[in-house]
Amino acid sequence: TRHAATMAARAILVALAVVTVGGSSVFVYGAAIGTEANGMTALGKALRLAADCMKREVTRSSATEKGDWKPLVFLMTDGMPNDDWEAGLDAFRDAKPGMVVACGAGPQADTSVLSQITEAVVTLDTADASTIAAFFKWVTASIGVSSNKVDLRKKDIGTLDELPPPPPEIRLT
Repeated sequence: TRHAATMAARAILVALAVVTVGGSSVFVYGAAIGTEANGMTALGKALRLAADCMKREVTRSSATEKGDWKPLVFLMTDGMPNDDWEAGLDAFRDAKPGMVVACGAGPQADTSVLSQITEAVVTLDTADASTIAAFFKWVTASIGVSSNKVDLRKKDIGTLDELPPPPPEIRLT
């Protein structure tokens, strides 16, 4: 159909930024990475790095230029923060992200902290490879759905209800 051809002709650019935290924070842009748990959760540093990335990479609308849509942010942690995460949260909020989905992975994740970051909190009972893979498949599907909805509606995604339903491994809190 004509509508399908028009939709196929549109280019949707998805930028991926990955922030890993451990003993120190590392910002990786546009690269595949591997990481392992080491007992450190520098959430404040990660939130500040994400804020810096948004301020640097997201083009804001102006009188003469249409900017980017607000970023859809997925935050995953398997522990509780052991740095000044509140200061990082202030910087993160100042960067004005779009929807933020926080995921507590495994039994050690502190969802009380995550719920102070966003209302959209999900949990994984385990942090094994298959459960984390299911989470990232859902993230990928969510990015696709939100990109299409933003493109059609000209408005940012605001709630979990607007994303695809999560698989059984992911629990909404």
